[in-house]
Amino acid sequence: RGGAGRGGDHRHRQRYGHRAFDGLRKRVVTFGVNSIVLVSALKMDYVFVQDRGRPHGDTGYLSNRAAMNAYVPGQHKFFGHFPGKRSFGLNGQHAKAANASRYQASNALPGCDRAGVPLVADVGNYAFGGSCSTAFSALQFALYTGVENLFLVGCDVHGGYSASAAAADVSAAKVPEHGRRIRDGWVRARDFVARHYPCVSVPV
Repeated sequence: RGGAGRGGDHRHRQRYGHRAFDGLRKRVVTFGVNSIVLVSALKMDYVFVQDRGRPHGDTGYLSNRAAMNAYVPGQHKFFGHFPGKRSFGLNGQHAKAANASRYQASNALPGCDRAGVPLVADVGNYAFGGSCSTAFSALQFALYTGVENLFLVGCDVHGGYSASAAAADVSAAKVPEHGRRIRDGWVRARDFVARHYPCVSVPV
């Protein structure tokens, strides 16, 4: 079993209580991304960070460097980098400071293009796909580990940290378009799971 979550509704986050095993005595493993580490009550087993962000004012790494460096997950922390655009993801120095392992987030440039970057079943040997959201990196890893049931909590549908800086970066007309591309990415993710992991249940 596994669960993936990100920063979301505070009411739901405060009600959550992690259990190592469910009612059927099956292991519960949690996966979180980016600003989930800012919620001290939520201890994830695995954390994925690939939003570098701005030095101040958003939920990316640079604005929350101390907290993200200090966060100690139950198992491991991963930082994503983009060879096609080194200024976007996290570099080796960031990963070392946070005691995190780096993974290649995508062979393509980061972002949400219309076609999308295909998800990858074998992340043990190939770069992660789905550069539209860090949640897709966590999703691919979770599926690769062999979970039976994967519960998605607080799915990214509006652009993550970039939405908080939309006033400076993105016109009002482009924000809904970005959200639609992320939504389309989740549609592709649903088809990906059905094709490569037909026995895995993924309730949202």
